[in-house]
Amino acid sequence: MKRTGFLLMMLLSSVFVFAAGEPLAFLKLGAGVRATGMGGAYTAVSDDDAGVFYNPSGLAPLKSLNITAETYLLTFDRSVNYISACKSFDLAGHYYTAGLSWFYYSVGNIEARSTDSPMPESMISDATNLAILTVATALSDRLYAGMNAKLDLRLLDNIKAVGFGFDAGIMLKIIEGLRAGICASNLSDNTWWDNTDYNEPAPQTYSFGLSYLHDDIFGVPKLGALLSADLVANTFGFVKFRCGAEIKVNDFFFLRAGYNGELSAGFGIVLKPSDRISVKFDYAFLSDAIIDGSLNHRVGVTLDFLTDGAKNTTPAETGIRVEKNEEAW
Repeated sequence: MKRTGFLLMMLLSSVFVFAAGEPLAFLKLGAGVRATGMGGAYTAVSDDDAGVFYNPSGLAPLKSLNITAETYLLTFDRSVNYISACKSFDLAGHYYTAGLSWFYYSVGNIEARSTDSPMPESMISDATNLAILTVATALSDRLYAGMNAKLDLRLLDNIKAVGFGFDAGIMLKIIEGLRAGICASNLSDNTWWDNTDYNEPAPQTYSFGLSYLHDDIFGVPKLGALLSADLVANTFGFVKFRCGAEIKVNDFFFLRAGYNGELSAGFGIVLKPSDRISVKFDYAFLSDAIIDGSLNHRVGVTLDFLTDGAKNTTPAETGIRVEKNEEAW
C-alpha cells in the first residue's frame, strides 16, 4: 500500500504540467514538426510519418520510403524524441504502407517526498518509450484505412510499467483537394505497474478533421495553400478545437501557423539532391502553456526515398488507384 501511494504521488507530480493528472497526458504532445506548426490540426492531413500519431490511414497513399527524426525541447526538463520509418509494399496484389515508430518522453529532476517537508528527499526521473507498428491501405480510390498497435514501457524512478493499446482511423476524399478524417486513439490502452495492483487506463481520444488543399492560389503557379481544422474529444472530459494552415512556395519553402489552445508557427525547406531523394528540414515553435512568454521548440529532418518498387507499383490491378503522395505537396 505504501508503495502504491508513493507511485500515485509521483505520477501526479510528473504530469501536473500537462493536464492536472490526466493519465498519459504527454501523448497529447503528439509528433511531427509540420503538424506542430499547424497547431496539431492533422487528422485529415497525416500524409507523412506524423500521421502515425494523428491518423494512421493518411499513410495509405505513400509510395516511398520515409524516415523522420525529430526532437522537442520543453520547459521543466521535459523532452521528446521521435523516430519513424514508413514504407510501401505490395502483398498479394494489394498495396499497403507499413511503419515502425519510436516515441521517447522524459522528465528529469522530479522532487520526491514522503512528507510535507520543503526539501525533497531525492530527485527522480520519469521516462517512457513508446513503440508503434502501423499498417494502412486504400479500400478504394477515395477511402483509406489504417491502424496502430502500441507498446509502451515506462520507468518512474525504479518502478517499471508496461502497456498495450491500439489506434484506428479512416480518411475520405470528398472532392478534389477536400478530405475528411476520423481517428480513435488509445483503444484498450492500459498500463500495468510492476509489483503493484495499479492499472493506469489511458483516456480514449476521438478526432474529426477536414483539410483543403488548393494549388496556384491567386493564379500564381506553384503557390499553394493547405487549410485544416480538427475537433478533438476524449473520455477524460476535454473537447478541443484546433486549426492550422500551410503555404507552399515553389515546392521548396513552406510556412505554417496554427492554434491548439496556444499559438504555434513554423517553416520547412525541401532540398532535392536527385530525382529519387528529397531532404526536408522543419522547425516549429509553440507558446508554453505553463510559463507566460516562454516558447517550446521542435526541429526535425525527413528523408524521402522513391524506390524502384514504389515507382513501378501498379495497384490498378486490384481496382485501387493510388498516386504518390497525391494529397501531399
